[in-house]
Amino acid sequence: MKFRLLAIDDDSDIVDVEKKILEAVGYKVDTALNAVEALKLSRKIKYDLILMDIMMPGLDGFSLAEVFSLDIGVDKITDPPIIFISAKEEREDIERSEKLGAAAYIIKPFTSTILINTVQDVLGEEIDEDLIFK
Repeated sequence: MKFRLLAIDDDSDIVDVEKKILEAVGYKVDTALNAVEALKLSRKIKYDLILMDIMMPGLDGFSLAEVFSLDIGVDKITDPPIIFISAKEEREDIERSEKLGAAAYIIKPFTSTILINTVQDVLGEEIDEDLIFK
């Protein structure tokens, strides 16, 4: 396996799609449907990257990112890097994600190409054109 990723979204269809796309190109992907599941997993497993929705019931993605930073004792999240994936496309949300230290922000709906390219870019991998879904 290349890298181990955690996909967090309260919509099981979204995490299933993310998992399917990313595992098809060699990543190991765990999924969580809420902040509680995500925190349990992240405290047991060292992830290389976290993909996270913003709008979730209970603890939203921004708040969860703040909890992750408290867990590791930093002001901003950079390890593991976080990619927010959200239907929210307002500039203030994108700026808030940047202030939290997010590595990237993908707006839903996304294509497999955007997802793969963004993940590869954040992980510092060379983008493999042969692996991109057409």
